[in-house]
Amino acid sequence: MLIDDGSASASEIVAAAVSESADIPLIGVKSFGKGTVQTAQDFKDGSNFKYTAAKWLTPEGNWIHKKGIKPDITVKLPDYASLPYISPDKELKASDSSSEVKAAEEMLKEAGHDPGKVDGFFDEATTNAVIAFQREQKLKKPAPLRMILPLN
Repeated sequence: MLIDDGSASASEIVAAAVSESADIPLIGVKSFGKGTVQTAQDFKDGSNFKYTAAKWLTPEGNWIHKKGIKPDITVKLPDYASLPYISPDKELKASDSSSEVKAAEEMLKEAGHDPGKVDGFFDEATTNAVIAFQREQKLKKPAPLRMILPLN
C-alpha cells in the first residue's frame, strides 16, 4: 500500500491496519501523523467550537499522532512531482516573470528541454525550450501548458 506525507488520519489507520493485520508492506515516505478525531459544533450565533473527541489507534494499539507511520520500503517521489499546478487558462509569454514560469521551466527541464537558468523569467532559452517541446509533441497550437508561442 502506498503512503506519503499527505496520508493522514483515517488513511493512516487503514494503512496501519493492513500492515499490522495482514502483513501488507507499506511503500512511500512517512505518513503525516494525524492520530486524533476532531469534532466541530456550530452554534446559532454563527460561532464554532472544534474539539478533540477521540484518538486513532492501530490494531496493535499504537498511537500514530505526531509520529506517523514509517513505510517498510522508502520510495520518495521526484522533486518535480510537487511542482505547483499551472492553470491552463493562464497564458505565459516571453518576458513574463512569475512562479508559474519557474514551474514551467522546471517541467521543461524534466521533459528534457533546456530552458536555461530556472529563474522564473521567460527568456529566449525558455522560448526555445517551449518551441522544442511543442515540436516534439507535434502540437499544432499551444496545449494545456498554454505557454506559449505560436509554432513557426
